[in-house]
Formats: sequence, C-alpha cells, structure tokens
Amino acid sequence: MAYHQPPPQPYGAQQQQQVVVVNQPTSSRETGQPQNIRDWTTGICGCFEDCGGCLYGYFCMPCLLCTVAGQLSENCCVPICLGRMGIVAMRTKLRTQYGITGSICDDCCIVTCCDALAVCQMHRELKHLGR
Repeated sequence: MAYHQPPPQPYGAQQQQQVVVVNQPTSSRETGQPQNIRDWTTGICGCFEDCGGCLYGYFCMPCLLCTVAGQLSENCCVPICLGRMGIVAMRTKLRTQYGITGSICDDCCIVTCCDALAVCQMHRELKHLGR
C-alpha cells in the first residue's frame, strides 16, 4: 500500500493556506448594515416641519445640494454634475446607511417627479440624525 505524501518543502518556505467561503452573508446582521428598519422621519411634503431648510433649497438649490452631499461625505460634483441621477445615488446612500425603507426604484421615481422636495427631505433627515 502506497500512501501519497506531499512533496517536501524547501527549508524556510511558507505554506499557503486556502480559504474557501461556503456561505455568503445573507442578513443585515451579518453585513453590519441596517436594512429597511424604519421610515423617513418626515414625509416628502414635510417642508413645514423645517421651513428654513425648504427656503434654503428654494432660493439656492445648488447650495443645498452641496450641503447634503457634504453631509453624506460626497463631493459637490455628484448632484451638480450628475443631476437627478446624482441625487438618486445620494438618496440611496442615505437610505442604506441609516436603514430607511424604500428601494432604488422608489428613489428614482421620487427624484424624477419632485427632485427639490426629495432633496429637502434628505436635508431634514440628515438634520434629524445630527449630521
């Protein structure tokens, strides 16, 4: 009976160890990101809950976009240069970081129909979160 033995290793050679991933993370608990656990603190038309923020957006939307981008650690160019798709990306980032319910499709529809209200809602949410 012959037994198969691995070839001898040269002196000082390190053995490599293979790691095989058997299970992928499937729940938010495993990935560390909260997913869809709460609603927005204000509705899309909740401008009367923060009149100052809405007036800020009404009179200088590019300034509000840069403020929101900065609060999300994004560059001002994201919403300014990419337009509505940049706003959708920031809205999706905000939702996923803070476990707000919704989907990318919802974000896209809301920003397409009422981008100014969506940005004001994001600003209110970030203010509520202390950012």
